[in-house]
Amino acid sequence: MAKRAAGTWWMCGFVLMLAALAGGGCSSDSTAPEDTDKTEYTVRIEASLDLGAAPHGVAVAPSYDRVFITNFGEGELAVLDPGSLVFRASVDAGSGAVNVAVSSRWSQVYVTNETGGTLSVYDLDTLHEITRIPLGSRPHGLDLDPTESTLLVCNLGSDEVSRVDLATLTEVGRIPVGSTPDSPVFTRDGSSAYVTNYNGRDPSTLSKIETSGWTEVKRIPVGIHPHGIQLSPDGGRLYVSLEGEDVVLVLDTATDEIVARYPCGELPHGLGLTPDGRYLWTGNLQSHDITVLDAATGERITTLSLGIGAQPHVIAFAPDGSRAYVSDFFRREVVVVAVSGA
Repeated sequence: MAKRAAGTWWMCGFVLMLAALAGGGCSSDSTAPEDTDKTEYTVRIEASLDLGAAPHGVAVAPSYDRVFITNFGEGELAVLDPGSLVFRASVDAGSGAVNVAVSSRWSQVYVTNETGGTLSVYDLDTLHEITRIPLGSRPHGLDLDPTESTLLVCNLGSDEVSRVDLATLTEVGRIPVGSTPDSPVFTRDGSSAYVTNYNGRDPSTLSKIETSGWTEVKRIPVGIHPHGIQLSPDGGRLYVSLEGEDVVLVLDTATDEIVARYPCGELPHGLGLTPDGRYLWTGNLQSHDITVLDAATGERITTLSLGIGAQPHVIAFAPDGSRAYVSDFFRREVVVVAVSGA
């Protein structure tokens, strides 16, 4: 999946050609918050754990007693013990298990089945599959609203976002958006959500959805192939990785204006934001590494090489930011990264 799950390999050559042609400039944002803590921030590989065919989604349990990883190639949900770094269990997660989210309110785990076209729902404690909900074509990225009442799921193949009511575990609507919607994120107050539209034409866009009527109200041009998306803890800044331009774009959510572009590694796919909001991590498919950036300024803090052939896809953090879990799709590993200075 040089850029996403199997079935979209054809995008790779096109994206690389565009990346070679596109500029990755950077502009500064004079309103960015000042970083007053200069504690040294370092990262190192702690372990590389073999999972099997094509690990993809990663989510940390709220109690941090488990880490959930989807295995796209084998259609499984694996459970990692963060204390021993041993996989304790795995359950069937449907065809093309791709991304995962966890609800503390409902004590449930949600897995999108990209090739199966469904959402699997599990009991958080027992991992018993409660139900499997039919969605649109190729469900992929997902996000919970702040009250954990609604789950949004991007349907890559049908250019729409499914809205799932978590009280009833039913799909209650679909919202048309841009081309090939990949990843959603809710604002902190839940009044709106943003969606990366991966395959828009010259340039690709973000869709903005207002939750009062569950409709798309705006498409924001951003650049070539937006993929990963993260929101700052205060909700004021939205970060988006642009695969086709080797940058992270910064959007002011008060104005929906682009305020900065941060150069990173080559073909940034996954995007992680540390729990305190200070550091951005990009998983770079073409340079086979992770770039760590200062989220306020875009300064490159460090680059962590993962080795030849590494394909870092999804990045999730321990609640205190002292460790990161990174899925490496092609090398069939989960890379555990130790952090100091967090």
